[in-house]
Amino acid sequence: MDPRIATTSVFRLSRSCRKIHIRRRKSQVVRLGGKNNVLPRGGFSLKKMVRRMKLRWLRLHYVRLVKKVKGYYRNLVKEFVEAGAELEAIQKRMAVEAAAFAVPGLGLSFSSMSVHDRARYFLV
Repeated sequence: MDPRIATTSVFRLSRSCRKIHIRRRKSQVVRLGGKNNVLPRGGFSLKKMVRRMKLRWLRLHYVRLVKKVKGYYRNLVKEFVEAGAELEAIQKRMAVEAAAFAVPGLGLSFSSMSVHDRARYFLV
């Protein structure tokens, strides 16, 4: 080192200033108000605990409701499938019975018993 240059001018920045900060430093905040009415920030709060319990209960309640609705829907679809199968069985039975009493030369027609042509009722 050159004795004419002061050592302070070479090492102007201290080690703490030369560090590269990955996180941005938070600015300091002054909290107004007395110490008596301020709860510690991370401390126990009955209000927060009750709110969390309420949210957990509500979530559980809705999960149960969704399961019930899924069960009702599954049973409803099963009943519709069974009802459709029963209707087809009834039509087949009627066709067999009608074929026993059918007049040769006349065809069998069940257009009045068709599922698609049945009356529709609209409630207003």
